[in-house]
Amino acid sequence: MSKLFDWYHADFERGHQGLSSLQTLFVGYADVLGTTPASKAEIRAGRFKIVHLDYDWSLNDAR
Repeated sequence: MSKLFDWYHADFERGHQGLSSLQTLFVGYADVLGTTPASKAEIRAGRFKIVHLDYDWSLNDAR
């Protein structure tokens, strides 16, 4: 996941629409995040680890 989710995780843990964690948020997107039926089932069950990627600061460069 993007490092932005790490930096702003508290924004996703305030209970909006029943969300209390990033884990809960991603469970709702299992069909998009999973690449196989088995991986989608694992995500729906909450059996996954969130790993944050390094942020690519070059995306902010003006062109």
